[in-house]
Amino acid sequence: MEDIKGQVDAQRGAPAEGRGAEGGGGEDRGVTLRAVAFGLCLSVGVSLLANTVRYVHKGSYIAYSHMPMANLILCLLSVLGCAALARWFGRRFVFSSTEWITIFSMGFISALGPDYGVSGYLVGAIATPYYFSTPENEWVKYLHPYLPKWLVPSNEGNAMAWFYEGLPKGASIPWGVWAIPLLWWFMFLCAVGFACACVSIILHRQWSENEKLVYPTLTPIVEMTTRAGIRPGEMLACAAEMRQAVRAPVCCQPSAWHSWWPDPTPASPARFAAFAKEGMAADIRYLGSCCGAGPEHVRQMAEAMGKG
Repeated sequence: MEDIKGQVDAQRGAPAEGRGAEGGGGEDRGVTLRAVAFGLCLSVGVSLLANTVRYVHKGSYIAYSHMPMANLILCLLSVLGCAALARWFGRRFVFSSTEWITIFSMGFISALGPDYGVSGYLVGAIATPYYFSTPENEWVKYLHPYLPKWLVPSNEGNAMAWFYEGLPKGASIPWGVWAIPLLWWFMFLCAVGFACACVSIILHRQWSENEKLVYPTLTPIVEMTTRAGIRPGEMLACAAEMRQAVRAPVCCQPSAWHSWWPDPTPASPARFAAFAKEGMAADIRYLGSCCGAGPEHVRQMAEAMGKG
């Protein structure tokens, strides 16, 4: 999570126009209990969604990539849902940037489980020595005597065949065979995760603060957690960079006002007119407005673009 925060700082630079130092959420609350609880719920959702799509509907591996789509989709829906709740019921549904990054990070880590992760590779791999044993390969003689029961589940009661072929009707899952090996593998994975966290902490200052490395795959979540409801000045700079990098059309629709902005002063129609001129000069042809903008903002933008 420290590296993600570093990317936020590197991309965001100085505090944005019309926002506090912590993006659209106003005051930065740090890692809160509600963020951790939300992250746990999101983690369960990522696992359920990924396994359902893959194993029930035979669809894509949506938890398998450098940016797992299951996590990204659920995070986006969460951001949109909380934005709607905040609009209807007030600021208690507004999460700070650090809270959203905490939630995203927990979902990101949980994506290691389904699909091509732990359940897709590890569990299947430790079940193979008994299921794929044949008289020809002589694993019974050369392999099985050296497999500790705490590391690999035994084939007691033909449990490994049940894993691959399905439980017989009326049979229950043989948890006793799986419990000890899965416990030890879980402890090993926790140790690996702890080692990775330590390495991340060691490298964080050099990579994120000194070298200010940018991580492209994290750009979507950085945008979702730090640029919600930004004003014309900041959005135009971002859109201009995008326009230079791609051949596709770029859309730019800044907000005039949000209830959670520290500065309650709305952006004026004249500011939106200047934004329209600057956008046209930057070859951004799809210009509009979002939250807080009214007919007067749109009218002055149209006039500035020669469409009044």
